[in-house]
Amino acid sequence: MSCETPVNCSEEASLEKRGFDKDLQDEIEKEESHRKAVLQSIFDVILHVATQGSPLRGSNETLNFSDPRCGKFLNTIELVSHYHPPLREHILRHTKGQVTYFSSKIQNEFLKIISNKIREQIMEEAEEAKYYAVMFDCTPDVSHLEQMSQVLRYVRVVGNVPEITERLIDFFIVRDKTGVAFSEEILKKIEQEGLDIKNCRGQSYDNGPNMAGIYQEIQARISKRNPLAKFVPRPAYTLDLVRVNAATAVYEVAGYCRTVNCLYTYFSTSTNR
Repeated sequence: MSCETPVNCSEEASLEKRGFDKDLQDEIEKEESHRKAVLQSIFDVILHVATQGSPLRGSNETLNFSDPRCGKFLNTIELVSHYHPPLREHILRHTKGQVTYFSSKIQNEFLKIISNKIREQIMEEAEEAKYYAVMFDCTPDVSHLEQMSQVLRYVRVVGNVPEITERLIDFFIVRDKTGVAFSEEILKKIEQEGLDIKNCRGQSYDNGPNMAGIYQEIQARISKRNPLAKFVPRPAYTLDLVRVNAATAVYEVAGYCRTVNCLYTYFSTSTNR
């Protein structure tokens, strides 16, 4: 059956890789294959560096591989390029204004994809286990913001052998430090992860008064919604409280700690010069 118009003939020829645009189609496929290979190598490097727990970026993000300040990501890219022809070609033909896929934005996008995939796998394991326990803890970061860590604990079966599993799920900022605000944030996070609070069988926090109180605080509020979510205090934090109370009982130690704290507060809030 012949095509009715020249346009249709051109489209059919393009689809069948025949005709005047065959070379163009071949070039497009070649470039597509090249970029896929480059992106795969970049993804592998990001995954490798992140698995080592190392920071990806340095203070210099330009493609000056001889600069030790360019960071582990670019250093590893430069090393891999010696054994990966598509990546080496990609670096050599780079010109100003051309997409390199080496920017911090691309790195963050890859890390986001990896984290989402890991989170999905963890949630699948937790749903399969059905029952779980949650652990939350707060600590201030360098910007003096209260950052809460979320850990999920459940039992999975590996080769017919039960195995207790703990997974770090997320870090998130908490603005309000009251027990009511903490409990709302925790319940919100549990719902966002698609977990049923009725299947929670344990909750653990530090032993601070806003965490372990029996009235309006976190464990009491969650236990009210699910009495089977037993509260388990953290023994490490209990030991830390003993250490703090023992230290403050000695006047000299208490005075020294106050002085160090004042010095830290003074210098940490001073303007950088």
